[in-house]
Amino acid sequence: MIELQNLFDTRFGIKNSRHIGRCGTCGNEQTIPFPSSGDLKQLYETYYNFGGEKGTFYTGLRARLFSSILYLFWLNIDGDISFHTQKGAGRLLDVGCNEGRGLRIYARNGFYAEGFELNERAAAETRHAGFRVYTCPLNDSAGIRYRECKTKQHPENRVNPV
Repeated sequence: MIELQNLFDTRFGIKNSRHIGRCGTCGNEQTIPFPSSGDLKQLYETYYNFGGEKGTFYTGLRARLFSSILYLFWLNIDGDISFHTQKGAGRLLDVGCNEGRGLRIYARNGFYAEGFELNERAAAETRHAGFRVYTCPLNDSAGIRYRECKTKQHPENRVNPV
């Protein structure tokens, strides 16, 4: 059942409109038409926010903000939807890790953080920071338990079962 029609992007400039549909049985919602793995990868690499920039005023300001007490204060007011204040241990897979900002926070909080990212440029930046990042299709690489996954760039990297 269609819930919302003719939605369009106002942030990244994606031209096509989409709909949101809800399953009448389970209530889950998804984008309609559902993008293929290839289409989704292209959208992330073309439009998603990490384009490889480094050393700019904006990237420096953003790095300072996310490591500041002001950010922690904001999370307490606005809500911590990314779980940046949670302490813990064990493996954590950040799906859509972008350039690894969340992975740095999760690692600082005690987790063994790994990422999944379709944007190859962002994944390379995250790997450069020392994190393991998977770029193979999500249905091939993760779920409740990790399964084996090879990446084009690093065929030696495999996800070990939890």
